[in-house]
Amino acid sequence: RGAAMPPGDGGDIPKEFRCAATGKPLYMPVVTLHGVAYSYLGLFEMFLKAKGLPICKETGETIPFFPNVCPVLHHYMIDVWRGPMKARKQQDEGELFEVYGFQMPVVSDAPEEDGDNGFLEELQCVVSGELAYEPCVLSSGSIVSASCVPEGGFDRDPNRMISCALYGQAPRKCNA
Repeated sequence: RGAAMPPGDGGDIPKEFRCAATGKPLYMPVVTLHGVAYSYLGLFEMFLKAKGLPICKETGETIPFFPNVCPVLHHYMIDVWRGPMKARKQQDEGELFEVYGFQMPVVSDAPEEDGDNGFLEELQCVVSGELAYEPCVLSSGSIVSASCVPEGGFDRDPNRMISCALYGQAPRKCNA
């Protein structure tokens, strides 16, 4: 885990909103099928260093693919912890480019619509269209209510399939 950050620099950010690989606040968060949140850079480095597929730091299971950034979690982190997240942005984007020659995916820092309405719109379940209850993050970065996920995952129920087949697995609820 990364070093603790002093108060005002993200030290007050709860564990649920920290990268499972680095312990740093989530910047450009991605959520695995296991429901574990990583910063984009943290998971990117795990994939580069793994001999084969990386192993989840919390569950010990393999991470079969690299999920997309979850915009609603990214927007929440920036809205609630603006100062520390600005620092994370500079650090992660700088390191990704300087060390690896890559740029972060393009994700806005706020919902399209201002205020609470923007967040409420982003928190709508992509299956039911209602506010997500017990939200799960799909590998596409979309939000779905846990009750809308078929037991075997979306690939076994093509009438409810949305943006991601989930590689035959159902997503797990994320603590973030």
